[in-house]
Amino acid sequence: MCLPLLMFHNYAYHRWAISLQTMFLAILLDGSILYAADVTITWQSNTESDLAGYLVYQRTLPSIDFGTPIFSGLSPTPSSPSTNISNLQLGTTYGFIVTAYDTSGNESQPSQEKQITVSSNTTPPPPTTISSPAPPSLIFPPPGSILTTTRITFRGAHIDHDENHILHIGTTEGGTQIYRGKMNPDHSRTVSGLPTKGTIYVTFLTKTSSGWLKQNHSYIMNVSKSQKTTIKSTKNRSTSRGKRIR
Repeated sequence: MCLPLLMFHNYAYHRWAISLQTMFLAILLDGSILYAADVTITWQSNTESDLAGYLVYQRTLPSIDFGTPIFSGLSPTPSSPSTNISNLQLGTTYGFIVTAYDTSGNESQPSQEKQITVSSNTTPPPPTTISSPAPPSLIFPPPGSILTTTRITFRGAHIDHDENHILHIGTTEGGTQIYRGKMNPDHSRTVSGLPTKGTIYVTFLTKTSSGWLKQNHSYIMNVSKSQKTTIKSTKNRSTSRGKRIR
C-alpha cells in the first residue's frame, strides 16, 4: 500500500503493504490553506478493486493523540478524492495522517505525518510538493528491457532500512510460476530456465520495519537458437554369412 503525499510540508511519495499483502495503494495527498482556518486535502485516486475507503486523522500539537478519524470512506469525486477540514484555530499547529482500507477491513499503516500551522494572514502561502523515492526496484536488467538469454542475474536496489528482499517471477503479473525465493546478501539472484519467448513478470519485494513493499516489472523474452547440437548415434552392425553343407 502506498503512503499519502501531503502538500503542506516536506513529505512525499511512499508505498505500503497492508496486512497479508492483499492490496497496494498509491495515495498522493496534497493540501493547501484555503483561507485562515480552512484546509483542503486531496489525494490521487486508486484503482484497486478491493479499495473500500480512506481514513484521515488529525492531531493538535503538542498532543500526540490522533484520536478517531475526522474523515472516513470514499470521496464523492473518485477521480480526485478530497475532504475539507474546517474550524481550525488560528496560530495552532496541526498534524495530519492518512490510511487506506480494503473491503476486508484491513487498514494500511499511516502515512508520514504532515504538519501545518494555521496563520492569521489572509493571503494563503503557495503549496509545495516534495518527492521522495518509491520502494526499491530492480536495477538490472533495466525494467522493460528485452532479454536474449534464459539465464539472467537480477539485481535490486537496497537502502539501509531494508531488512530483506524476495524475488517472484511468473507468466502473469504477481505470479510465481517460474521462480520464488530470497535474494542473495548482495541483493542479486541468478535464475535459469526462463522461457525463450513472451513476457515475464518480475516482482521485487522489500521488507522494512513498516511492512512489505513491492515493485512490479516486466520483461520481453526473445531468445534465438544460435546453434543446434545434433547427437548422432552410430550402431555397429555385424553381418555373418553361413555356409550351407550338403
